[in-house]
Amino acid sequence: MAVLERARANHIPAILDADIGPDPVPRELVELASHAIFSLPGLAQFADTSDIEAGLHKAREASEAAVGVTAGSGGFYWLDLESGETRHLPALDVEAVDTLGAGDVFHGAFALAIGEAKSMEDAARFANAAAGLKCARSGGRDAIPTRAEVWDVLDADAAD
Repeated sequence: MAVLERARANHIPAILDADIGPDPVPRELVELASHAIFSLPGLAQFADTSDIEAGLHKAREASEAAVGVTAGSGGFYWLDLESGETRHLPALDVEAVDTLGAGDVFHGAFALAIGEAKSMEDAARFANAAAGLKCARSGGRDAIPTRAEVWDVLDADAAD
């Protein structure tokens, strides 16, 4: 809570990695976040629904934060702050070899992109590519892609 409060007070992104736990993510943490990015089980636990769209709207009611949810091979969903509509970005099309740590890679890449003033959609694209590349490899930390590797994937995707 103190970290989110301090980030908000200093006008820097306060990004919450909202995952499942013994108790739902405290509403106070979601209220303090500038971006609340849930795991699918974390959103279901927080919102008491397995419906992604309904869960995102319930999370948004708790905060002014930008809200989204990682859905593994289902990609990333978020609420567009202007229209209130649910947006979706498919996961990177890879053969998953090792998904351990993919959520952490997504959140780290997302936080980096938001810290660099990228839009929610651009941050999600960057994070999706990073997490997808991580899943396509085995090897723990050694499987985390470099920024250049992520941009190579994004540049190739843009060229298609």
